[in-house]
Amino acid sequence: STGLAGRIAGLSDAAGGNATLLRLARAGLEVRDAIRAADLGEALLARGDLSNGHQLLGDACSIQREQLKAVQEWHQALAADPANVSALISLADFNSDRSNYAEAERYLSQALSVHPDDPGILFARGRALYLLKRYPESEKDLVRSLAREGDEAAPLALYYLGLIQQQKGNLEGAAEFLR
Repeated sequence: STGLAGRIAGLSDAAGGNATLLRLARAGLEVRDAIRAADLGEALLARGDLSNGHQLLGDACSIQREQLKAVQEWHQALAADPANVSALISLADFNSDRSNYAEAERYLSQALSVHPDDPGILFARGRALYLLKRYPESEKDLVRSLAREGDEAAPLALYYLGLIQQQKGNLEGAAEFLR
């Protein structure tokens, strides 16, 4: 432990202090600083925030390529809070990276039950469904993702929608999406 959490001045013992630690840890993960993120995750565990603490430790382990430990931590996060969307997305990403799209889709569906309109989760599940050859369901999620993000922000959704149109035999529609 680097003791970072103990050196943060003015950190309250209440939920606000936990939120600050969580924001700092996520910033550390964004720059792939697994050591500081893990340290802050451990601090959250010590403060009783089991779900976020384990989720952060899982992401830190993943950065350090300790995949089995990462999966264990994410499952502990879900045991503490089955609605921890960050842990669900981490498990979905882990499974997608291993071409286990059925399991990824299961985690993404759980995440969408918590955040039903999240365009990133909609796209990820739409992609997983596409790779499972469940085209009608995929198309629905990808269209919903586009409706929330817009064409410019979600070019990969357009790509998958074009491929779905091609599967349907709608070559004009496919060409429109893929141009």
